[in-house]
Amino acid sequence: RAHATMTDALKAFLAGKGETLGGRRPYRVMLRNAAWELAEDGYLVSFELPKGSYATVVMRELLV
Repeated sequence: RAHATMTDALKAFLAGKGETLGGRRPYRVMLRNAAWELAEDGYLVSFELPKGSYATVVMRELLV
């Protein structure tokens, strides 16, 4: 079930063209080189963000 949830979250996220709302910032940022894969004990997620952006905000959007 967790696998399906992560897949759905990633699809919904990418449908927004790789953008997410900043946690305390009024603008959106574009993810670069976003990828994820199933690992032995969970998931491996990787992406690049512009300077000043927070990876924890992106992860919260994917996991909620």
